[in-house]
Amino acid sequence: MQTPLTVEALNYFLQCNEGHDERSLNRGSRVQPRIFAAHGSISVQASKHHYCTPRNMIGPYTHVEIGMPSRPIDCLMPYADEVDTPCETVYGWVPIEIAVRAINELENEE
Repeated sequence: MQTPLTVEALNYFLQCNEGHDERSLNRGSRVQPRIFAAHGSISVQASKHHYCTPRNMIGPYTHVEIGMPSRPIDCLMPYADEVDTPCETVYGWVPIEIAVRAINELENEE
């Protein structure tokens, strides 16, 4: 079993600008790479243009945007835009603790 992801580690990942061009950062956009875990993958985003709190490039974030998990994750379903297509939808304003839980579930197949 891997060491569980923490809220602090996810916030660090979301605030990291490494690999992003300055022009996109100046526009307030940033797309972080997909997170790959042992049992699936997920997109977690936070910036001026995502469904997150705060809506900025600085954080720390209390709510994040999740997209296209590789499999349905029960704890995310209350935030789904399209509940009928859980692997092809966006999950807005997900509390960061729930996002961490979802990633940890993908890592440890809880």
